[in-house]
Amino acid sequence: MDVALPEEEEDSTTTPWVRLKNYVTSLCNATEGLVLIIDQAEELLGSGLGPRNRNLEREVLGVVGRLTNNHDALKILISLREEFYPRLQFLDKYVDAVAKRTHHLDAMASETARGAILAAADEQDDVAIDQEAIDLILSWIEGSDSETSDDDAAVEDRQLGGARNAVDLLGLQAFLYEIIEWSRKEYSAQDEFRINKALVDRFRVELSKVWTEGERPLIAKMALRRYIDRLFDQRRIDSVLGAVSNYSPELMRRILVRMAPWLSGGGFKRHVEETELVFNALLPDLLRLGILGTSDDIRNQLAAYRDGSPFEVAISADYELAESVPDDVRRQKLSLSLSGEALRTKLSLSEVATLLVRSAFGLIRYLKDPNTSVLKGGGYARGRGTCELVHDGIGSALTAWSESEKGKPPDVFSSVVSSGGEDFRQWRKLEGPISDMSWLSCRLDDVTLINVTFLNCNLTGTLFSRCHFAKCRFINCILTGAVFLRCTVESFGSSENEGLTLTACKAQSVVFTEVALGTVLFENTDLAFSQMHRFDPRSEPRLRIVNCDLRNALFMDVEQSNWVTLEPIQDLTRRAGLIKELVAVDPMAQRK
Repeated sequence: MDVALPEEEEDSTTTPWVRLKNYVTSLCNATEGLVLIIDQAEELLGSGLGPRNRNLEREVLGVVGRLTNNHDALKILISLREEFYPRLQFLDKYVDAVAKRTHHLDAMASETARGAILAAADEQDDVAIDQEAIDLILSWIEGSDSETSDDDAAVEDRQLGGARNAVDLLGLQAFLYEIIEWSRKEYSAQDEFRINKALVDRFRVELSKVWTEGERPLIAKMALRRYIDRLFDQRRIDSVLGAVSNYSPELMRRILVRMAPWLSGGGFKRHVEETELVFNALLPDLLRLGILGTSDDIRNQLAAYRDGSPFEVAISADYELAESVPDDVRRQKLSLSLSGEALRTKLSLSEVATLLVRSAFGLIRYLKDPNTSVLKGGGYARGRGTCELVHDGIGSALTAWSESEKGKPPDVFSSVVSSGGEDFRQWRKLEGPISDMSWLSCRLDDVTLINVTFLNCNLTGTLFSRCHFAKCRFINCILTGAVFLRCTVESFGSSENEGLTLTACKAQSVVFTEVALGTVLFENTDLAFSQMHRFDPRSEPRLRIVNCDLRNALFMDVEQSNWVTLEPIQDLTRRAGLIKELVAVDPMAQRK
């Protein structure tokens, strides 16, 4: 319908709202009756976009009120979240008794949910579901104990007179989605399968395996968190963003961990600007790269990047390196800011900043895709694109997932910036190779390290307290000022298998104290100014120090000289005396 807009009248409201009122007026004049539906009206009332703006609320609701009064043929239907409902009282000055015009939506009854499940299964060519399985699922999903919102109070099922609890719809949807996906893999060789009670029980056990008993969430949140975990599959990301885009699932996962708290609060989703979401998630990492400028400068650069411009920021001169700097010095300097893949691929600081920003905006596009259905576009605010979760209930599950994942090994290992002053308190066991990590003055407490090889890592000032080492090697690592406190080292009979080995490391001022010593080898390592004291020798202990710089090193309480070997050395008597007298040993001096 082509409708001519009338001349804009004088109005106290801002121009966009005047144009809206004039446009609706034109539609009313061109029709005999009109229904205007304002869905999710809380977004017009400023949900998630910063502090409450009462002037904006009055402007928006004033337009609605004047339209209602001026056009008898116009009916306006407003839907909004219940916590925003009191703000509609402003309309009382335009219409009589807003409360009498209000209808509270009822929750879905169990019988309705049961019918919906059967109807959904009928639409699938390869899936059937038994009635007993449906009853079991609903018994888990019904009630306050399974709600995906943060509200602990039970939601009454008004359709059943409050006699039973309401069905948690989002939890039900997530559980069904995940059990169907899991069942398809279980029955991959079959053309069709049936979900029965036994299969539902097996799937619940499968969900429970991910968490320990103490942290295990409720069944609906288990399903939602499994759905979130499965988002970070390389094939799924490539199918949405393109295989040539080369996005890292691990880095995108880390960014979502930091976005999650900004997407939901108080059990409800927030309506947020995309650039603000990226800013809040990335700011600590960007500052660690030495980016100059105010917060508004960074926000403006992010907005420009979203609109298609390069992400161009200035890097502090303290962080920049001249081209003439030797590679080893360059790497050591960069490891104060970079970590992981950024160090391995020799990226510059500005390249890492662009990588982070590109990954964050790529993540938003990915989560807005219908194949993931986590975010949806929310229009524009202050001229910038906005987004929000597709459902309030995802928020609490996403927040719980974020809190659980933050700081765990996969989260730390995926970082492209260094970690500084962090306490990795959730860690219990590490195995396998760890390369190019930068952990500066961090702490690992009560961690078991088995067959771990730290390669090319910067662990300056890091504290290993109460850790247990078995066949653990540090190769070409920076351990300056690191502390090994009250640790234990396994004993191995063969010299090829040491409990703990430092090879070609820079370990000036490293401290070993109150260590239960098994078999240890220090070779070709700078141990100047190191301190080693109060060893507790275990069965068959062996400490070998080969071609190390021990200038100004301090050995204390090392009384069993028969299990300490310094090489190269010729005078065994003098060697034993040096250890017994707690004198620092310089292998270069011994050759004279």
